[in-house]
Amino acid sequence: MNWLKRWWRGEKPEPAVEPSPRSYSLGEVFTPGQPADKGFVSRPVEEQDLRNLLDERGTQILVWGESGAGKSSLVANVLKNEGQPSITTRCEATTTYEQVLSSAFDRMNAMVRTGRSNQDTRQLSGGAEFGGPVSPASFHADASWEAGQTEDFERVVPAQLTSEALAVRLGSKGLVWVIEDFHKVSPETRNRLADAMKVFSDESLNYPRLRMIVLGVAETAGEILRAPSNMGGRLADIPIPPLGDDDLGQLLDKGKDLLNVDLGAVRNRIIKHSVGVASVTHALARECCTALGVRETSPNPMYVTAEALETAKTAWAAPFIRSGRCASRRFRFDGCIAERSRPVRGIRAMSAGGHGCTRSSSRRSRPGRAAASRSC
Repeated sequence: MNWLKRWWRGEKPEPAVEPSPRSYSLGEVFTPGQPADKGFVSRPVEEQDLRNLLDERGTQILVWGESGAGKSSLVANVLKNEGQPSITTRCEATTTYEQVLSSAFDRMNAMVRTGRSNQDTRQLSGGAEFGGPVSPASFHADASWEAGQTEDFERVVPAQLTSEALAVRLGSKGLVWVIEDFHKVSPETRNRLADAMKVFSDESLNYPRLRMIVLGVAETAGEILRAPSNMGGRLADIPIPPLGDDDLGQLLDKGKDLLNVDLGAVRNRIIKHSVGVASVTHALARECCTALGVRETSPNPMYVTAEALETAKTAWAAPFIRSGRCASRRFRFDGCIAERSRPVRGIRAMSAGGHGCTRSSSRRSRPGRAAASRSC
């Protein structure tokens, strides 16, 4: 009622209090080792391609491109914005087909019933007492009865690790299965998972949202996965090209917007070092903030200098130099001079000899990217 009193007295209303801006941690904004969230740079074409494919019943999806180009970030953000729940399996060089399936079951905490038992408990007691100074007679009887049923569950065993069983469980829960680093597994595992895609496509008649999204590093879709001949064009691919300079610039602007750190003075140099790889931009921006002692949103504007960038480059490149990984993906630093080995080429049609069809989901050509193609 304070506002009414002020109005009656002819007083001016109190000014609205501006909410204080939210503080972000450095790890929320620049994330070189995980999919970007706050630091995500939108790619309208590829995002729309993925949304369209998510609406195509039975279509399995392959997302491919260079390492660090932002494949995982794009898929994660589209699924999040679409409200589509998912589980993720990450592959290693030694991961087998059975381990991939087992990982998916584990993500769902899948259990199978191994037994059922009934429990029946009865208890009856009674007594009588006659005479006494207070009560001339008393009688009591107690009876109780309990019944229950217990069920025993155990984790899914190898004999039950089948693509058919997994498809039913995922479909009944409305989950999408994302498989990352698919390029690392053996050719045999890839072929068996390609066959599993056919099972998922068939089960989509009962579960419209059921699908697999496979992510891999390659220069062509065919290097990662060859569709079985009976897939009938139900495998679509989305190539993810390296980010352009403007896109990387938007990523660096996140530092100013969310952390109050201005990277304008070193913007062009970071973009040049990144050669289109978003994870490198994230890493260098993070190290620049660390060099300034920024761990969260700064209360005062901070400015990254050339000296801070040199410190950041040294800190980021040191592990690569020590491990020898500098030879495979090298950038023009003082102690680590080289070039990106090969650019990502446009999609090349998959072999038709017994491998079925694949189709590129993109319908528009753009610089550095081949136009959509279909091969059967």
